[in-house]
Amino acid sequence: MRYLPLAAFALSGCATVLGPPISQSRDAISAFQGRPLAELTARLGYPDKQEKVLDATAYFWGEDHDEGPVCVWKAVANGSGIVVDTSVYGNIDGCGGDTKKLQR
Repeated sequence: MRYLPLAAFALSGCATVLGPPISQSRDAISAFQGRPLAELTARLGYPDKQEKVLDATAYFWGEDHDEGPVCVWKAVANGSGIVVDTSVYGNIDGCGGDTKKLQR
């Protein structure tokens, strides 16, 4: 029972260390909402995949796979090429480098 506080402290440290980079990645890509898609592609390069969704197009950078670092960026642009929605999922190792590209 005396190890319980130590375990809680150790786990809270992990949450603190792991949390901010993913939130920074979300903040970095959400900053492109309302801006031309061309500004986002200037930072991330051409998307790896795109899908038509009603009157908009969803663009994806990165891959979802079972091995190694994972980071998938998504931006939805309207017919005028303006980013209307964004998201990102992955892990710290996968998103770190592209997050820096977006924050320039």
